[in-house]
Amino acid sequence: MAPVFLPFPGERLPREDWRVTGLMYGHRWDPSWNLPSEPLDYYDIKGVVETLLEAIGIIGGLGTMPVGDEQKKIFHPGKSASCTLGGKPLGVFGEIHPDLSKHFDLKGPAYLFELSIEPLIEAWRVVRRFKRPPRFPSSERDVAFVVNVDIPYGEIINSIELLDTKLIEKVDLFDVYYGSGIPEGKRSLALRITYRSPERTLKQAEVDRIHSRVTDELTSKFGAVLRGQAHTV
Repeated sequence: MAPVFLPFPGERLPREDWRVTGLMYGHRWDPSWNLPSEPLDYYDIKGVVETLLEAIGIIGGLGTMPVGDEQKKIFHPGKSASCTLGGKPLGVFGEIHPDLSKHFDLKGPAYLFELSIEPLIEAWRVVRRFKRPPRFPSSERDVAFVVNVDIPYGEIINSIELLDTKLIEKVDLFDVYYGSGIPEGKRSLALRITYRSPERTLKQAEVDRIHSRVTDELTSKFGAVLRGQAHTV
């Protein structure tokens, strides 16, 4: 945690902005006989940011969007996101740019977050709030699709979540594939979408209708080509 000094339009002196930052590099787990050797990814650093907010009592309100042109010099444009808190700029997180990794002779991707402290203090919550455990069962659907590599994960997931904020409970990315059978400049993503109503048990036909809207969003907005989808629960 330290101050940074930025030029301010119309001012002779720079503006001082206190920020908190963190870096992740390597594997998700220490070497162990019963744990896979998994490299860190975008969702590990996103999880750190969310956990940091929860630790100071800020639940929800974190928004993401593609990084700006200046941030693309430091962050991978397809594996990073600018973030907001309550609609106000908060910072940025994600994988650092491959050119930067190469400059520092890193052997694999590194992940970074940088957040302004002032909006964190403004949103600080002294009283913790607890959410009642859900009464009704969830229903899950998987969908795999091929999409351009330059479309950020966060933009896809945010777009899906906004289709129905009441019934789409969670969207998880569980597989990313490049290689045989996937055209150059494309990647295959697989999502698991959890549907749940806080008021009743959803009928299969309801879930199918919402999930159909999800697949329509993927194909119409992002130009995705569906590979397959499944009912998991």
